[in-house]
Amino acid sequence: MTLKGLRVLGITGPIGCGKSTVANLTRELGAVEVIDADRIVHDLMGPGTSTAAAIASEFGPEVLEEDGSVNRPRLGQIVFNDRNRMAALEALTHPEVTRWVRRRLDELAEAGTTGVVTIEAVRLLESQLVDEVDGVWLVSCSPATQMERLTSLRGHTAAEAERRIQASPKFSPSARFQRIWNDGTLEGLETAVRSAWLATQEVWGTAARS
Repeated sequence: MTLKGLRVLGITGPIGCGKSTVANLTRELGAVEVIDADRIVHDLMGPGTSTAAAIASEFGPEVLEEDGSVNRPRLGQIVFNDRNRMAALEALTHPEVTRWVRRRLDELAEAGTTGVVTIEAVRLLESQLVDEVDGVWLVSCSPATQMERLTSLRGHTAAEAERRIQASPKFSPSARFQRIWNDGTLEGLETAVRSAWLATQEVWGTAARS
């Protein structure tokens, strides 16, 4: 896909390491839009959607609320304990997310929007979304920090947090990625993101995709 005038930055990394914070910082640095794949999934699971119906068919009607939306905590209890069930869920949601993102990028390009669009997705590298990006930032943190954030900030028990960590994709350092280490203060993260932003702009040379 050619998107004249746009560059697309993908942000990924382990759960609890601060992808959303980094994505929001790119907005402050000039990204024209930040697309959150998890938010798209949340909307796709809303009342009366075809995705919610497909999920109910796959996992049973008990995963639905009375209004027809997906009860995400209830669904999470199923998929975070079974990799095969997680794969089944992703087979339903990933294609829909990719279609949504491609449609949105087309809309921005057709409107004459120029600059950087950020896409945040935990499974960016495992989905077709990776074909849409010009560069990837990998946001990482230590296992101890990851566990602390999932329990203290998100309210999961240690056992729940561990299940979610184990169900998440594993990431290995690569020259393909700009790695951002997020194990310290917000001020330190802001400095790291600013440095990565400038480095990425230098590599791209311009915010326009030819």
